[in-house]
Amino acid sequence: LVKKSGNAKVGFDCETKVSPLEPGATRPPEEFARRVIAEIRKHGMAERTMVQSFDWSTLQVIQKEAPEIRTMYLTSPRTLKPEAFGRPSPWLAGFAPEDHGGTVPRAVKAAGGKIWAPNQTYLTPELLAEARSYGIAVIPWTVNDPAMIAKLLDMGVDGIITDRPDLVKEALAKR
Repeated sequence: LVKKSGNAKVGFDCETKVSPLEPGATRPPEEFARRVIAEIRKHGMAERTMVQSFDWSTLQVIQKEAPEIRTMYLTSPRTLKPEAFGRPSPWLAGFAPEDHGGTVPRAVKAAGGKIWAPNQTYLTPELLAEARSYGIAVIPWTVNDPAMIAKLLDMGVDGIITDRPDLVKEALAKR
């Protein structure tokens, strides 16, 4: 549809819905990621696509096998807590923060990530600064509240994942 429209700029932000807690619900992460890569390349959209996931194992495959496709490392308090699953958290593909200096930005860096998408309530100015010091862009999710949009824009995040782009545009226009 995008090709038919003639739009040469629109980008795609795709999320792999793979859960290490339900391995039988989808193809194995490696196969799943390879199919995603093949589909994106088949349509010539690698340069315009970013793949995000809470399950970092799919991102690892994409980074290694399709470096032209950007990856975004999603985190939430639930996926970061090893005590919820036993140590380490199965979501992080072996890059648990506690094994990489104790912070999520360090874990994302160790995983080779260039973009981190934390839960909006988890992000602090200190974590943002740390991520930036490693060259990691920070794009919190899913921000729909005008006050939170303003707070994150004040922090200087690199982007915002939202269901309400109109509110983000409005907040940006006020600046």
